[in-house]
Amino acid sequence: MFNNRNNWFFLLTASIVIMNGCSLGEPKKEEKATIKATAKSQTTVSESKSDPKTQLLYKMRDTVDTFTTVKGNFVESSKRDGESNVEFVVQEGDHPESYVKSTSKDRRTEDIYTGKYFASKVNGTFAHIAHAAPPGPNKFNKKSPLVLEKMPDGSKLYNTRPDHAQTGRAEAIVAPLTYAIGYLENQEKWSFQPDERLLGREVTVVSGELSDYFKEKHQAETFKYWIDKQTGMVLKRETYDKQGKIVDKLEVKNLEINVPINTSLFNIPQNIIKSIY
Repeated sequence: MFNNRNNWFFLLTASIVIMNGCSLGEPKKEEKATIKATAKSQTTVSESKSDPKTQLLYKMRDTVDTFTTVKGNFVESSKRDGESNVEFVVQEGDHPESYVKSTSKDRRTEDIYTGKYFASKVNGTFAHIAHAAPPGPNKFNKKSPLVLEKMPDGSKLYNTRPDHAQTGRAEAIVAPLTYAIGYLENQEKWSFQPDERLLGREVTVVSGELSDYFKEKHQAETFKYWIDKQTGMVLKRETYDKQGKIVDKLEVKNLEINVPINTSLFNIPQNIIKSIY
């Protein structure tokens, strides 16, 4: 009736692992930055917060400080995976919870996080339910550096913030740095473009060249990001091939911040919860 097999162990460990101040979640569609650490040969990285590019990365890291609730939807499309519409409702603060619904051509998934449980529905039917590991204190030192260590091989240990609300695919919008750092890590490869407006909001626009790894991964050459000036949330992202044609695209269609939300979406029926005992 309900599939409670060990794949939930993978989901829990992939979604909740906290290591050296970094929250690593299992990517969906997006490719999160590889974060490495070793016990020796680490070099502490100094950084200037006055640099506009570094300031932007901090803003994208600290989006969670700008809202208590957020809801909206975005469309994600690519040549490889087709198009899907993602709706999300997120509550932060002392009791982080989330509801994320993804709809594609022949599949609808709904992921619910209550702080105590994860549940997943596929085409309207509960398919998975499991205990969630405690999220831990919802505290973060904003004065802590963005880059904790630089490794001998050139990789960096990033001080990204835990996604306490476990926002899944919506993390690329509402807590975007863990995803976006793979595009923005090499600051010499991207630059600021003229500001624009999206959804009635002022946005910072950046564009640049993908890393060799991302070029191979996405079969693309360049990218462009539209980032909300007030919150640091991502409102749009595109990648392009050598001819300048769009390879994949993510675009927010609606965004409401600090508004009343339907908290009943976070509810999981008791009979479903009892199935895991």
